[in-house]
Amino acid sequence: MVAAYDPAKIATESVSGAYRSNYEAVYRALEGRLTADMNVFTHNPWGEYGHEEHIQVFRVLEKLRDRIGFRLWMSNYCTERAMPLAMRYFRSVPEGYVRQPTDKRFAAAVADVYRRHGCWTWADDWSWFDDECFMEAPREHAPHRAHNHLFPLNFFAIDDEVQRRQWLPMAITATAATVGLAAITD
Repeated sequence: MVAAYDPAKIATESVSGAYRSNYEAVYRALEGRLTADMNVFTHNPWGEYGHEEHIQVFRVLEKLRDRIGFRLWMSNYCTERAMPLAMRYFRSVPEGYVRQPTDKRFAAAVADVYRRHGCWTWADDWSWFDDECFMEAPREHAPHRAHNHLFPLNFFAIDDEVQRRQWLPMAITATAATVGLAAITD
């Protein structure tokens, strides 16, 4: 006889409940730190390679931008897996983009926070680009217009051999890493 399910693998909390709880924790951790005069840089709405917590952080900041009024900038990374979702954002003209030299020391410190909390999702041998390009994040209901300039993307592939992770434990560690990241930027 084969069991229909393994009771040891059933989450004690629903996925939507965990998502909501994590969303609220990230929102509370960031809310008091952001002001209208800031430029905030974050993940893009397609989660670079489709990473659900990256999408969630973007959604939190999108909501906070609408409430507080800061400028929201997103990374321009994308993979073939995330391209269908990313294409939803290519219907309107991006507001603008900036190119900045990468602060590799700060990037390494951020990566270390993620590694310490067990939620680093990039390759272990990831090498930062010398420059990064950030686009002003689109508004959810921006009008659809034809493009009249380039839309830059850092397109990359993910090795299929990268170990898969369990979602619920990652939601908990992503919250810890987000709070940890906020603490090192003080």
